[in-house]
Amino acid sequence: MRDLRKSSLDTLTSNLVVQMVGIISFFLLPNILALEDYALVVYWGLISYYAGFADLGVLRVYGRKAPAFLASEDQAGLIAIEQSVRTFLQISITLYSIVVSSFVYYKTHSLFVALIVFPLLASTALVSFYLQTITVRGGFSRYKVITIFQSIVRLACVLGAYVWAFSGYLAGLMAGLIATFFYIRDPKSLAIDLRITARPALKLVPEGMVLAAATMIWGTLLMLGRFYAALELPAQEVAMYGVLNSGYQIITSMVVAICLPVTIRIYSMTVGDKHELLWFVTRIQVMMVVAVTIIAITISCLSPYFLPVVFKKYSFNGTLVSLVVMSAAWVPIFATTGSVLIGRGRAKSYLALLATVFAASYAFLKLLGSSIGIFGPALTQLVFLAITGLTLIVMLWGFFTRRTLKSIIALAFPLWAMALVTAGYACLYVIFVMLSGSVTGPLAATATFLSAGLALLVFWWRDPWVDSRLRALYSRCITVSDCL
Repeated sequence: MRDLRKSSLDTLTSNLVVQMVGIISFFLLPNILALEDYALVVYWGLISYYAGFADLGVLRVYGRKAPAFLASEDQAGLIAIEQSVRTFLQISITLYSIVVSSFVYYKTHSLFVALIVFPLLASTALVSFYLQTITVRGGFSRYKVITIFQSIVRLACVLGAYVWAFSGYLAGLMAGLIATFFYIRDPKSLAIDLRITARPALKLVPEGMVLAAATMIWGTLLMLGRFYAALELPAQEVAMYGVLNSGYQIITSMVVAICLPVTIRIYSMTVGDKHELLWFVTRIQVMMVVAVTIIAITISCLSPYFLPVVFKKYSFNGTLVSLVVMSAAWVPIFATTGSVLIGRGRAKSYLALLATVFAASYAFLKLLGSSIGIFGPALTQLVFLAITGLTLIVMLWGFFTRRTLKSIIALAFPLWAMALVTAGYACLYVIFVMLSGSVTGPLAATATFLSAGLALLVFWWRDPWVDSRLRALYSRCITVSDCL
């Protein structure tokens, strides 16, 4: 557990820096760029996200299988599969970049933008591969250093946007990647060598496509608001969703970064004690759901006071902000439960669930989108994230327990925690509004709520008493299936 905490702290530290840089970009870019240019930044975010699946999931399968090579001390086998995966990645990302460059030229009619997209996507893929090889070996300290450096030099995109709008934004990203290449100083890991065959990596494609499809739909579900806004809304409203989702993504990125070592731990536990696995997952979910719900409620309550001041070009609606931000409370369940299902060979069931929810969300938006207008993408995101989170918990109950009522109560601990935190804020809100009035009451309630919530999390982190009581209650409820 101590090693896991250190790894989590390393990834959290690096992610805090990433989010600090993200916050700077979050405040500066929407004010520097025109609405149409910032809408292009939103589109670019979608393009770069889906570039991560150009390898058909091979890199994800490598991330799952590499710990087994390390455990058996088969360094030769690990290096061979790494080299093959790198060659396959270079070929696949090249093909993807050609297609995307053509699309970007059609969209922007800028030859410079189309030409810079190609090396930008390819370089990003190589750096991602290098970081993956570090993390599977447990080198989270090295991961932290490189990620922090990469994040800081990415600020060049802000300067580029100021000088040359969207074209400058992309040029700044490219300059940051070049600086990262020089900083890594590991030419063997980043070199392009097509003499190495990609055939071993091809064997990973069938499993990789399942994982890639699941992860791609998973990521799309997390950002349904921005995804559907880009498809359905005009550029001005796309830009507004881009601003809101940048703040939302800061929260979700921190959750996913913290879950990176947790995911590796879950994969290693899938062959061990069944009860310990489910307890570990539930404990992590409860702690993270509490933290994210506190943050989401605080942001929702304070946004009407600071958003109009910071982003004067935009007219934000408080309900829209709450719908987007509160979706983040479901992310910890996504980020952990899926790893259990994949690790226990239920990847196809997991993919089927995500695909069904994604299709249903699109049908929901098409049916109700015209009647709820700009709220449509945000409401769709919140509703279907909640439905998916609930279904994932039911899947754990159905696949891995004896399906007793007590077992579902135990697995639903994160939901009870979310409800208690929300009810706690509601009580504070009513009390402070009654005591202080409608103007100062909400601010006082939010400040008290945030202070009490942070104090609770610190106490929980440092004192084993809460853990021991929660585990005792969990053990009395859960009944693991013999066929797990």
